[in-house]
Amino acid sequence: MRIWHSLRGYVMIKIEGVHLERFLNLCMLEKIGIWGVSRKSRTVMFAKIGVKDFPRLRKVVRRGSCRVSITRRQGALFWFTRFRFRKFLLAGAVMAVALVYLLSSYVWSIELIGVSVNEQAVYMQQLKEQGVYIGMFSDSIRLRDIEDSLIVNNEDVVWACAQLSGVKLSIEVVKGEEAPELTDTQTPKHVIATKDAVIDSMTVLEGKRTAEDGQTVTQGQELISGVFEYEDKPARYVHAQGEVLGRVWYSKKVSLPANTINATDTGRMHTVRYLYIGGWEIPLDSETEPFENSRKETVTYDLISDGLFVKAQLKAIHYYEQNVESVPADMEELKIAAKTNAWEAVKQQLPTDALIKNRDYVFCIESGRLICEVRVETLEKIGKIVKLNTP
Repeated sequence: MRIWHSLRGYVMIKIEGVHLERFLNLCMLEKIGIWGVSRKSRTVMFAKIGVKDFPRLRKVVRRGSCRVSITRRQGALFWFTRFRFRKFLLAGAVMAVALVYLLSSYVWSIELIGVSVNEQAVYMQQLKEQGVYIGMFSDSIRLRDIEDSLIVNNEDVVWACAQLSGVKLSIEVVKGEEAPELTDTQTPKHVIATKDAVIDSMTVLEGKRTAEDGQTVTQGQELISGVFEYEDKPARYVHAQGEVLGRVWYSKKVSLPANTINATDTGRMHTVRYLYIGGWEIPLDSETEPFENSRKETVTYDLISDGLFVKAQLKAIHYYEQNVESVPADMEELKIAAKTNAWEAVKQQLPTDALIKNRDYVFCIESGRLICEVRVETLEKIGKIVKLNTP
């Protein structure tokens, strides 16, 4: 009913008088639709009434000894009445609607799902060769043809799905897994060390052991030989196989300043705004930062959402001026932070399957900075099978 009244139009009225209940009873008796009744005082009441029923209140007002006044007019009827003489405004609104409808008939965004960033350009070029590009008429898109072309032109793609939503074309691809490599057991090979280590244990499946447990080996040194030599007959070559576990040591140093920076806001702020429309960036304010020391906060507002029309955003960068001073850091907290940073740094060097046997930290102060060195001992696989040069 609310939508119906909004389309037909209604007025909000103020009723003043002593016999307000009598007024409502007379409205019911005359079958005058009235709703949204709210009483503000003993002699004042507000209500809503349809446009067609409002003239019929004259009889009720006279019989009920009340006074009625209009406080507000609502609905589509009054909106059109207000603008019926403003022809240029109506023409502009119609042209705007027509322009939005026209532009919504084109593709303004293409999204690739299941494709890495490095492959985006390759797939976009393939789509362009198929006649699919940003700015094309959406009715000319053949989703089935797009899916088939991606599967045919890319051997690793096993499934593709294209969907058109408004002005956004979404294409999802699924790639198949690579077939596992076949293990070659016929070619003569031997096992060598991949890094400097101390051998912890060795399991030989094929070949001849050339290093002992507890022995220090260097990168590239042979661990399991693929050659069996005999005095009275020719050498025999095999495909050496086995697992070699070694103890490997890693170390990494990080440094942190012994003093910390204490920054407090002064209350002064400067804002730089940018308007983004499609792929264009339009600065709305001076881009010069007026403060020597400040912290930055970025807030983005979506003006037009992606998928409905050309994406438009307003980005506001707020610079807050700060007073900066250097104070001595808490040494215990600084050591904890240094240990965390050192561990994160050395962890990048560790193999994923390595077993950590020991971890130590060493601290020292140099040139006003705390130096933290982490030393890690691991147990890991150090053998690598490589081809053996045979005569």
